[in-house]
Order: sequence, then C-alpha cells, then structure tokens
Amino acid sequence: MGIEKTTAWLRESVAASLLLATTVPAQLVIVDNDFSGSPVGNYNGSTGQPLGSDPKLGNATGLRTALQVQGSGGVANSASFVHSQDVAMRARNTFNIANTTYSAVSFSVHFRFDPISTQLGGFLGVGWALSPATDGVSPYTVGDADRLLIGLRRTENVNNIARASSGGRLGQYGGAGTDIPATYFQGGIASTSLVVGTWYQFSFDLTFNYNSGNPANSSWTLANLRLRDWGSDGQTGGNTLILQTSPYTWNPGFGNNLDSSHGAYAYIAGNGDRGIQRIDSVAVQAIPEPATVGLLLLGLMAARFHRRRV
Repeated sequence: MGIEKTTAWLRESVAASLLLATTVPAQLVIVDNDFSGSPVGNYNGSTGQPLGSDPKLGNATGLRTALQVQGSGGVANSASFVHSQDVAMRARNTFNIANTTYSAVSFSVHFRFDPISTQLGGFLGVGWALSPATDGVSPYTVGDADRLLIGLRRTENVNNIARASSGGRLGQYGGAGTDIPATYFQGGIASTSLVVGTWYQFSFDLTFNYNSGNPANSSWTLANLRLRDWGSDGQTGGNTLILQTSPYTWNPGFGNNLDSSHGAYAYIAGNGDRGIQRIDSVAVQAIPEPATVGLLLLGLMAARFHRRRV
C-alpha cells in the first residue's frame, strides 16, 4: 500500500471511528437523581407531589407520613431522600418499554438499611409502574396488576435476612409466591443478612418481551441482579452479597395493563418499617440491543476492509 493510500485509509479509519462514536445508540437516561437538585425541605406525602424540579423522578407519595429531602445523610453525606414509613416515587414521564431498540433497562438505587420495627415483608421495590393510578396506592398491599417490581423482602428480623423477590407487590407478610427461584443465583443463594446503618446498592437489568398479538402473554426477563455492601458511608466495601448468574424469564400477565403507547413510569418504593428510610443515587438507563450495535460495527468494518483493498 502506497503512502497516499495508507494516509487515505488512516483518515477513513478515523472518520469511521468518529461515525461509530456518534451513531451507536448510547444508554438512554430515564432517571438520574441523587436529590442534590431537589430543594431541601418537606414534601406533602398524600398527593403525589412533584419532587423538586427534576422531571425524571418527579412524583413522590408518602403513604403514612411526610417526606423530606435533606442536604446531608446520603452516600458520602450527600443529599438524600428520607421517609419514615411507606413511600412510592415514579418518574413524571413515561418510557416505551416495548421499544425494540431499548427493550432492556438497567436499574440502580442506593439505600441505607434502617428498619424501625421488627415487621417482615417487602421493603424495597424498583421497576415499572404501568399506571399513574399508583400515586397514593400502597406498593405492598394492593395493585398487583399496576406494577412490575424487583426488590427485597425481609424474611427474618433477628439477623435481618433479606431475599430477592419480584411481582406487582413484594409481600406484606412474607410474600409467598413472589420469590425469584434461588437456582438463578450464585451458589443458589438469594438471601443475605443486612447490617443496620449500612448502605447498599441494589441493581439489575429488566427486559420487557412484548407480545403484540396477545399482550397478556408478554414476559419479562431479569438479569444481572446484584446487591452490594457499601459500608456506613456508602463508599467503603463493595462486597457482593447476592448475585444473579443466569437470566430469569416469567410471565406475570401484566402486559395487558399497558396503554396503547406501551408507556410505563420508572418506579421506586420503600418501606421504613421493614427496611429503608434513606434513598440516594437512583439511576434508570435503557440499554441498546446488542444486534443494533453489532450490525453497525459489521457494516463499518466491511466498509473499511473494502477501502483498504482498493
């Protein structure tokens, strides 16, 4: 290859790389809220009041008591969202969960384990609200068909055992029938002991497998669920306590509750009686399908190979 052709090929390679960087679908941010942008103070816990000015995690409902944003007390003593008993938060804007480019979505939330009673049952739920009617409705006692939640439930109150669960609710008193089978987790372990006053990160990927011919037959696939210990300051440790090692697909029959636009609200719920009163660093991001990226890469590589041979 001559110097001119080599120079031209390098120039085209750089151009192709820049094209790839600007064309490959990036993760689409649905929610990114560490509460530092929400005004410090009390929020009305009975009306689904907008939480500050951030449109991505907007409506907050406290089911028994008032809600607060504090300027401290979060990860590394940053701003945090505080509630004392039940809380439900949903994004103000919907996301098309049947999107063929972004059907898989990653969820992550940090929480501090601070139960104020010995009650058992679901204390953290993260996922989708399939209806705005979830405002003001308990995520633990009613409304199975209006939510798809992945979360933790407290199964024992002496050693504070928490178990990974799923469903429209996570079980007020034990949650029988909502558990994700233990065989999908490393070592067959879907439970762990939590330490009071410790920060944890709960994260997972959730894919909606929409059946357009029969929405009620739509299914969900859960992958990469992880519960990590981040110490008393939210920055120390990082030990993985629960780790999902193979995808879990199931059909709860919730697909027929979606509206015609397949719109769903990112949704986070917490229960202070059973587990958490402080929430921080909530992130929900859509993941582009590997096929989309792969086809683009293949096309660019073929174009570069063809030009190199010329």
